[in-house]
Amino acid sequence: MRQVLAALLSAAGLATALSAQLPPGHVLTLHRPGAGSTTTLGRFEPLGAGFQSFALPAGWSGILHRAVPTGSPDRVLVGAATAAGSTEILLAALGGDAVTGFTSRVTGLQGRVVGMAPLPSADLLIATTHSIYVANLGAGVAADLLSPTQPLGCRDLAVGRTSAVVLAAAPATAAAVLFEINLATRQVTPHALGIRDPTAVVFSPGAASWMVGDSAGVLYLVDALRFTQAIWLSTGLPAITALAWNSDQQEHVLASGGALSRLSGRVLYPAAALGVAGVHDLGYEAYTSSFRAFGNGCPGTGGQTPRIGAVGRPFPGNSAFGLSLDAAAPSTQALLLLGGGGPQIGLGPIGAPSCTLYTVPSLTTLGQVAPVGRAFSPLPIPAVAALAGASIVAQWFVIDAAAPGGLAASDAGRATL
Repeated sequence: MRQVLAALLSAAGLATALSAQLPPGHVLTLHRPGAGSTTTLGRFEPLGAGFQSFALPAGWSGILHRAVPTGSPDRVLVGAATAAGSTEILLAALGGDAVTGFTSRVTGLQGRVVGMAPLPSADLLIATTHSIYVANLGAGVAADLLSPTQPLGCRDLAVGRTSAVVLAAAPATAAAVLFEINLATRQVTPHALGIRDPTAVVFSPGAASWMVGDSAGVLYLVDALRFTQAIWLSTGLPAITALAWNSDQQEHVLASGGALSRLSGRVLYPAAALGVAGVHDLGYEAYTSSFRAFGNGCPGTGGQTPRIGAVGRPFPGNSAFGLSLDAAAPSTQALLLLGGGGPQIGLGPIGAPSCTLYTVPSLTTLGQVAPVGRAFSPLPIPAVAALAGASIVAQWFVIDAAAPGGLAASDAGRATL
């Protein structure tokens, strides 16, 4: 089925060309291309292990410290030290395989930017080596949440469901702290950590915990409510320099030196060497995949109208995706039609006047309806990033002797990868 679906997408012209910007399904990196070189942006495609650096604008003499995706393939937010010596948040425009320019968005920061995260309120949470800030990208000036008399020694920032944390180690004592920020009230609460030389933090949704990496390659889980900690995995890698969460594959991505590794549970998959001197920051740009039912079905046995549904999200690489059927005549057979969108065709001429065909099928599969009136067809999505943006229209037809023309139909569904 996987190979057939890939052929269907290709034949129907539904696969999209991979752009040279930051499309969904990619990891945004901030790295040094070589020893002694300045930091730049790049993208890593986990499915095909492709990596590309972005060239910086001619004459750029600032230093990039952190980067975060914006949801737009041609815009990235970066924290930087400018040539004038100020610390600012800049909007980087991507064009082809290069950064085409920077626009200042936030000023009023002290220290070096070590983390940024967009908030649901449209504000931006920022951590620097000095303090923790929040800024509205339209207002331009950051507000200091703590106004400390001495630098906090912040090292990284991560956002969870209702709170964010800033990982810090005070320069004077090296005592590790997680500053918890309530996203509703902006209240900041410090929690002491017994971790020596922590380097990176990310939210781990499956465990409802914060994952912290250190300079010895050890990963810890810190409970998001009690802030108790335990070793999760000793990776055997050198210092962990950055962490990210791949919300599509439900796994972590971690950087160590110039290589990226995948972490699924406690299983660490082989590193992908990027051929760079070091990776300092990671951010995952999730697929904008969706499944939407539309149209109307036509009833069968007992006056019930079958319904189409999806199991999982239809993003590239999701081998568990499939389409479901409910409210069908029990213990019958059902035909699943897959294809591109097309004109809606009424089926009155074949004796089913209330039924409408919503797709011109390029692929059909026949399945058995269970005694409870349900069916399921696995539809694993090929692990090809270029499929992002492609769409398929699907519809079930049930062979139902009690329905006009012997057919009942579900509504249609559009899966956008």
